[in-house]
Amino acid sequence: MMTERTQRMLAFLKKREYRNNRDTQQVDLTEEMKQKNINFMQGVLRASVGILMLSGTCVLSAQEVPAKGKAKTEAQKYEMKEISGTVFDAATKEPMAGVRVQALNNRLYTAMTDDKGNYTIKVPTFVTALYVSVDEYNATQIAIKAETAQNAYLYSGLVKNLYKDGTDLNMKHEYTLKETSALTVEDDIEDYLNGAVRSIARGGIPAQGAAMFINGLNSLNTSAQPLIVVDGVIWDMQYDRTTLHDGFYNNVFSVIDPEDIADVRVLTNGTALYGAKGGNGVIEIDTRRGKSMATRIKVRAYGGFEQTPDQLKMMNASQYRNYVTEFLGTTENAKNLSDEMLDMLKQIEEAVENMSSSVQSTSASAEETSATSEELSAQSEAMRELVGRFRLDN
Repeated sequence: MMTERTQRMLAFLKKREYRNNRDTQQVDLTEEMKQKNINFMQGVLRASVGILMLSGTCVLSAQEVPAKGKAKTEAQKYEMKEISGTVFDAATKEPMAGVRVQALNNRLYTAMTDDKGNYTIKVPTFVTALYVSVDEYNATQIAIKAETAQNAYLYSGLVKNLYKDGTDLNMKHEYTLKETSALTVEDDIEDYLNGAVRSIARGGIPAQGAAMFINGLNSLNTSAQPLIVVDGVIWDMQYDRTTLHDGFYNNVFSVIDPEDIADVRVLTNGTALYGAKGGNGVIEIDTRRGKSMATRIKVRAYGGFEQTPDQLKMMNASQYRNYVTEFLGTTENAKNLSDEMLDMLKQIEEAVENMSSSVQSTSASAEETSATSEELSAQSEAMRELVGRFRLDN
């Protein structure tokens, strides 16, 4: 019989053999997984290289196709003409360098003036105008009348610009608000677009509004005021509203801060865009939009003061008497004037006599009568002194 010690040794050897077999199986599984991972990564790498090669081929082919198309549409196929001239400052008549000259509404044909303000540009024969522009100056258009001496004069950007790089199909006037102190936009429309809009203020109260007309007062029964469009939305300006308080108007423009307005455009006839509503003209307003990610805070402050008007200084009795004396002494008709003053003196004396006689015949108060008599006597004495002084001067 096996001893207990021998049985333990056999049990230990069986366990050890089992563990070795299990470790061997785990090692085999691990190596198999690693091999699969390696194969998977190799497949992904091969696919990536293939996709990269295909994309490079597509890019090369895409670059080659426009190149062939561009060769078919080169500008040299047009018959060209060469235009030259000089650009001057309209105020100083000095030549301007660095001014951009291009074909009107076509930036493919562009040139720049040299240090002496001269330019030379080649444009197709069908181009009839040039567009000249530079910063801080108003742009202008030049009608091509010859191949040389096509000079341009640029005005400062402080005045309104009348030319653009193109032609407007609709008759419209436009203004860009930069800095304004107006409470409502009607004030700026009246100041800067008064040639297109006739504004009549409803009163002297600030921001009370104005009646605006573009095509005149063409009807007595219906409103002749323009259509208002803000950011593409038609506004109801309440033209046909009545109020309980006579003379009160609701100004819808008061809800828009002029600082939030970017552009104001005036269309003399907007029926093509807005139908019959635009028959009286259209005022289009665009508000400002954020163009930068940076936060910008703008502060504007303005103020005013009122002064009480000074009263006119008047002459007293003595100053007026001296003034009249000098006036009579330096007047050609002084004799006639002195005669008139004598007549006035006689009238005053007669009035004094009538007053004294009426006192005796009436029961008037003695104090009131004496005061009136003394006043008339003083006037008579002053007149007599004035006439006497005048006669001595003459």
